[in-house]
Amino acid sequence: MTSNLSLLKKLTILLVEDDEELRDGLAQTLSIFFYKVIVAKNGIEAIEILAQNKIDMIITDYVMPLMDGEEFCWHIRTKD
Repeated sequence: MTSNLSLLKKLTILLVEDDEELRDGLAQTLSIFFYKVIVAKNGIEAIEILAQNKIDMIITDYVMPLMDGEEFCWHIRTKD
């Protein structure tokens, strides 16, 4: 188990969540386990972050303004 946790400490995670309170709480918790936690409030912002950063893992909300989680995932799949 310890070796699995040490693997996470090498990863950067992108958290995409429009609810500010939930986003902040999740980011704080994830920062215990991951090397770096980057947050975005919608799919459009997340796409911009992906273009400028090496992201190892993504957690995304499904219902968000501007671009929902399904469209965001579709966009990622078409690009990578």
